[in-house]
Amino acid sequence: MKIGIIGAGSIGMLFGSRLSFAGEVTFFVRRSEQAEAIQKYGIVRKNDGRQIAAGAALFSEMDKQDCLFVCVKQHQLEDVLPWIQRKNAQTPLFFIQNGMGHLEIIKKMQQPAFAGVVEHGSIVVNDYTYRHTGCGAISFASEHVHKQLLEKIVSKLSSQDFQFQIRSDMLFMLSEKLAVNAVINPLTAIFDVDNGQILHNTHLNCLAEQLCEEACNVLGLEIRVMWDRVMEVAEKTSANISSMRKDLHENRKTENDAISGYILKRAKKNAPYTAFVWRAVKAMEQKGGVSCD
Repeated sequence: MKIGIIGAGSIGMLFGSRLSFAGEVTFFVRRSEQAEAIQKYGIVRKNDGRQIAAGAALFSEMDKQDCLFVCVKQHQLEDVLPWIQRKNAQTPLFFIQNGMGHLEIIKKMQQPAFAGVVEHGSIVVNDYTYRHTGCGAISFASEHVHKQLLEKIVSKLSSQDFQFQIRSDMLFMLSEKLAVNAVINPLTAIFDVDNGQILHNTHLNCLAEQLCEEACNVLGLEIRVMWDRVMEVAEKTSANISSMRKDLHENRKTENDAISGYILKRAKKNAPYTAFVWRAVKAMEQKGGVSCD
C-alpha cells in the first residue's frame, strides 16, 4: 500500500512513523531541504530513537498514492490541493486540520474525503525528528456515501498502539475538537506555557472556562461535557507545546483565524474572551514579523 503524507510537521511525522507497518510511506513537503533530510535519515522518534525509512518529495513531485493524509495547516490547504488533483483526483484523502474550514472543501469534493481529529501530543525536533508527548484518540468521519470505504481503510491502517476510531457525525466531531482548540491553543500561546498549566494555574483555568463557554454557545455544544473534555485533553497532553505556541516561537503564521477567528465569525452575540485572545495572537504574530491579513 502506498501511503502519502502531505506535510512533515509534528502530526505528519507521527502518522508517517506509525503507519510504516502498513506499506510504503512517502512524505510530500514544501522545502527541498526537508525532503533531502527525510530521504537521508528517514523519520526518527526522539523518545526511543526509533527510525523508519521513508521517501520524500516536493508537493510539485507528488505521484499516485493509495491514500493521502493531508497534514498541513488550514491556511496551507489552498497551496496543496492543486497538486493533489494532478495525480490523485480519485485517491481517498484524510484531512487532519484544526478548525472547521475544511469541512466545506470535503463536502464539495468528488473523491472520497474524510475528516479526522488527533488528540496525540507531538512536537517537531528538526526536519526529520519528532517527539511523541502524549497519547490520545484518533477519530475519522465521512459523508455517508463513503462510510464502507472508510471502514475498509481503517481496518488496514489501525494498529494496537495507534488505533483509529470511526465517528458517525463529522460536524459534531469537528465541533468538539474546535472547542478544545479554542481554549488550549490561544491560552498556551499567549502565556507561553505547556498545556498542563491550564489545569494547574487557577487564573488560566478561569480564563479557559470562559473560552470554553463561549465556544460551546457558538457551536451548540453542552458546556459541562465539553469543559470535562478540555480538562481531559489538557491532562493527556500536559507536557505538550501547542501548535499555536510553537508557531509563535518560530515566527510562523498560526491557525488563529481557523480557530478563534472561526468562533468569532459565527458568534451571534459578543464573545469577549475569544475576541481578546484572537486579537492578542494577532498582535504577537505582527510582533514576530508575520504578515497580518
